[in-house]
Amino acid sequence: MKLLESAHDDWGHQGIGRTLSILKARCFWPGQDKDVARYIKNCFTCTVTKAPTPKVRTPRRHLLAFRPFELVAIDFLKLDVGKGGYEDVLVITDAFTKFAQAIPCRNQTTPVVAKALREVVFPLWSSTKITSDRGRNFESNLIKELCKLYGITKTRTTPYYPQGNGQTERFNRTLCGMIRSLDPKKRRDGLSY
Repeated sequence: MKLLESAHDDWGHQGIGRTLSILKARCFWPGQDKDVARYIKNCFTCTVTKAPTPKVRTPRRHLLAFRPFELVAIDFLKLDVGKGGYEDVLVITDAFTKFAQAIPCRNQTTPVVAKALREVVFPLWSSTKITSDRGRNFESNLIKELCKLYGITKTRTTPYYPQGNGQTERFNRTLCGMIRSLDPKKRRDGLSY
């Protein structure tokens, strides 16, 4: 029971599948799947902090990429102000591998986005396309010129339709759930890393 508690609670209150993969990499016991499912369904922290998964209302069209880092989706996530004044997170998700990176930011202004793209995204991610919502911080002339300079095509999602950037929005939900399940002191310090 201690192993199960550690694998679930200490790893950010992940779901059944993720908790099982953490446990199975370390140990096994008969009835492990049922024990994990029962434990997570009765976890008080998960019950209180995690919103139910919304039903999909329309067929989803995935962002298509044919190789890693060909298409990168970006979005901002607003959190409580953390240590060091960070309250925003620029979330970058690769459409092919689903790899996501979260960059703490003090605000959502265009210069902050441009700096993150120039210093983090462009050197490390060999993307040829970037998609985002239609926020002013992503649609400015500075961002357009930066993309032009690096030879990157910039596209936008449909207005007021978060499912258009579904992978990034899903990662945002996962990240928020993990942060909500943290101890309050760790939550305050969370964006200082």
